[in-house]
Amino acid sequence: LKPNGDVNSFADPRVTITTKIKDLTGLNAFVNLERLGVGYGELTTVDLSQNKKLYEVFVNDNLLSEIDVSNNILLTRFGIMRNPDIVVLDVSSNLLLEELFIDETAITLIDVSSNTNLWKFWSRWGNLTGIDLSNNANLRDVSVRGSSNLTYLNVRNGNNINVTGF
Repeated sequence: LKPNGDVNSFADPRVTITTKIKDLTGLNAFVNLERLGVGYGELTTVDLSQNKKLYEVFVNDNLLSEIDVSNNILLTRFGIMRNPDIVVLDVSSNLLLEELFIDETAITLIDVSSNTNLWKFWSRWGNLTGIDLSNNANLRDVSVRGSSNLTYLNVRNGNNINVTGF
């Protein structure tokens, strides 16, 4: 915080925490926050509803069962890897999303049809049963390895020649 205590004038719009943090109470006061990385913690919930300037969020290696990013319409990079209790994720409001990482979650289905800027999608070693990437023409990197429940994968997007990672 700046000396005057005004969280809206927070000097560095990035926060990275890699300790056993359990609670992010007060994070919503940092309305100018642009990047958030909270890994290797014990978070069960996180409220990002007031952090509308976020364009990058990684809340990996925690204990989340849900996360709502519907108010974070500027998100371009988003990761919730190794949160084994997350079953549902809605990214339909995140139209600018370019990179999505949902490795090792309980998510079985996810709709990314509105995320037309998506170029990287990773869902490795999880419970994904199907994914339709046919509306994601910018796709260049897809990784679903280790997803033993995967029975449906549609990558007919007219851009497969540009996919370098699969």
